[in-house]
Amino acid sequence: MLRALVFLLPIALLGCGSTSDTNQSSTYSAPANVVVLNYYPNCPYHVLGEVSGFSGISASEHQQLKSYPRNAKISSKLAKNSVDEAILQLKQRAEKLGADAIAITDYQTTQIRIRTQENRTIKAKRHRMTAEAIVLCQDKETLAKATGGKITNFNAKGESNIALLKSGAITTAALALTDSTLNDSTFTDSKSTIAPTLNSATKVVAEQAADTVVATQAKRQKTPKQLTSQRLTPRRAIPRRSSTTEQSLADIANVERVASTASTKSQGNAQAASINAVTSTSQFNENIDVNGDILGAQLGWNKRQVTALLGEPSAIIKVSGKQSAFLYGRKHLFLFDRDTFVGYEHSDWLLPLHLSNRIPLHDNLYGADITIDKELEIGSTLLQVSKALYLKAPILRFNTLRVQGRKTLTRLYFNGNTSADKANNKQLSGISIYFRGYQEFDWQGVVALASSTTFIDLTEGLLESKRKISKDDVVDTLGLPTITIPKARNKDVWVYGNSLIVDFVRGNMIKYTLESNKYQSQRRPCVQCLYVGQPRTEIPNRFVTQRTQNQLTLENNGFSYLVNLSEDSTPKVDEVQVFIKQ
Repeated sequence: MLRALVFLLPIALLGCGSTSDTNQSSTYSAPANVVVLNYYPNCPYHVLGEVSGFSGISASEHQQLKSYPRNAKISSKLAKNSVDEAILQLKQRAEKLGADAIAITDYQTTQIRIRTQENRTIKAKRHRMTAEAIVLCQDKETLAKATGGKITNFNAKGESNIALLKSGAITTAALALTDSTLNDSTFTDSKSTIAPTLNSATKVVAEQAADTVVATQAKRQKTPKQLTSQRLTPRRAIPRRSSTTEQSLADIANVERVASTASTKSQGNAQAASINAVTSTSQFNENIDVNGDILGAQLGWNKRQVTALLGEPSAIIKVSGKQSAFLYGRKHLFLFDRDTFVGYEHSDWLLPLHLSNRIPLHDNLYGADITIDKELEIGSTLLQVSKALYLKAPILRFNTLRVQGRKTLTRLYFNGNTSADKANNKQLSGISIYFRGYQEFDWQGVVALASSTTFIDLTEGLLESKRKISKDDVVDTLGLPTITIPKARNKDVWVYGNSLIVDFVRGNMIKYTLESNKYQSQRRPCVQCLYVGQPRTEIPNRFVTQRTQNQLTLENNGFSYLVNLSEDSTPKVDEVQVFIKQ
């Protein structure tokens, strides 16, 4: 098993932000052979399971220490600078499983305040991390023979996870990552481990920048707590081949932890070979089988198998916890629990119209003649469905027909007249196929759990005022996006909830928009705010710099706000576009 750093970011980079604190690293010694992945290798590898690590001081521990100010002060010092301890715990526990590397998949901090003996308040943090313990792929020579001498240094899909900057500060996601190059086995990514590789597409940026005018000096907010559902917690997102986004990718739900190093590695290689064999024998087709064979993919596959068959998704949705969804075009949704494909939906309206229109069409599925069980299609009548599926007495409940399999539950959705005598003429409008125990995709349920912004406080701003606002800056303030949409080569769109949409070029924000939709909030408890649906008479006049009949321009703290008003008797805010002021 190759231990070389060809695919990896050396752990030596990870400790540089905490050398001033001798207390935090004295307890731990890093295993020499376990490294931290910045990219997954583009060859067979195996995830042994998940490991966790934490450090710092919790709220309950503070309650025990608060009567001892000196202890509280010492504990707070450790709590502020203990990121490395959490990482080292991950590495130690991964080593016991026989792992070669770890990939951090979840990082959460809890902020508390501690009062010291000098009656000062010190902020402290509790660090919690989860990582995958990974056995790497086979050695370089074997790979060279298998690939005709060509070795891919990094995953061509830009697989990325939580990265550690050279300053030692952890980001909540590795953003704007591109394929790096290696010279003489030395890591040579530009500027930092999460710096994007810039190309010559300056014309696009210039055209975008010509319009730019954006929003308010923002008070830097704390990173929102990552919400957890009844099932799981958020992960990375996957980018398309030509652009870079966040990715949520893990291995098939928690493989049993194995103690023996040698036997575990051989099992990992065998499983990886089995996965590749299954994918290579499968071919894309335009049929959906109600028993779980979907366009050539099968329930239970992992993300690598699905993307190998269908290509990169048009968009990625952070559903809830460790669940994520791939959108292929606007009508095909693949739901994953961790890394396991557990459900599929085909419908015209998976997202609200204003968001659906932003999803690019998918090359493989656009114009495809999708069939269901090779005889049916969207628009088939209930009578045709009953005959094709051999249903003697189909029962419709709320225009939905349920077909139960041994491991799956299929729902067929119909529209049309609700009267009983015309039931057989109802037309098929959609289909969902899930492993039993999983709920159907519900966008408004996703929004209810996700962080979202529905208004802008003009005095504080939404984002910190800078000449360049990176994806990392946006994540620090707003958290991870609900939807990630890769566009052209250097463009990405992030969606937060129903209203907030952020546009990026080359990893930097060019504007963000509050967009009108039927789910928008009405009135905000803030007199210096902008929000969709706000009456024109309530817009704060002291920030207005330009007026036209249906538009206003407001400026404050380095940002400009272009407010579009509705054309009715009582004009209201229909859209707010925010640009960096030039």
